[in-house]
Amino acid sequence: MQPEYIRSLELGFQRSDDHTTVQATPYYRHTLNAIRSLRTLDAAGISTRTFANVASTNAYGTDVTVSLSGNKVSGFVSATAFRQVSDAANLSPGLSASTYGWNARTNAMFRLSPTVDLQALVTYVAPMTVEQGRNAARARVSLAIRQKLMNDQMNLTLRIIDPFNSALERNTTIDPAFYQVSERRRVMRGIQVNATWLFGHVKKDENDRIDFNESGG
Repeated sequence: MQPEYIRSLELGFQRSDDHTTVQATPYYRHTLNAIRSLRTLDAAGISTRTFANVASTNAYGTDVTVSLSGNKVSGFVSATAFRQVSDAANLSPGLSASTYGWNARTNAMFRLSPTVDLQALVTYVAPMTVEQGRNAARARVSLAIRQKLMNDQMNLTLRIIDPFNSALERNTTIDPAFYQVSERRRVMRGIQVNATWLFGHVKKDENDRIDFNESGG
């Protein structure tokens, strides 16, 4: 397998005021020897997943991010929309794919009171056609609530990971020789309780965000 090489062009636009920042980044990417995951089926009926180089891919789209900094609500919302054309004729004439895709992500914090914060992390990836099949939509949600104590020196945080049991990846392989649906569910659902004690002087911006570092993510 050969290394892939990416040639990209990006333009950035940004507009800001006292509490809001809007960024837009249109881009174009041309990838040579793009690495893709493919499945094969041997004469014994055993399916094998491997990696291979497709000749090239071309993708163009736009990333948009809106950030908000306020007393009651802060965080960001970002979304990406793109078109991708894949030339995989070097492997098989039927593997080339042309598709549209998009995804969105938000990390928002709501100040319920001077000492209580609620934070939500939501990620969504839309279904998309790929070489040799299709990837189903994926979603991920995490919630956290934090109680500040002792003039912000101590924090108690309750974190709920994947409350809707949505961390599922489903892929459909469509090949002239076989049809296969694969599912993978990440073992990450759970509840965590953390207590943090901060010594010394606490800077406000260092103690505002809730850490969403999750095991099994």
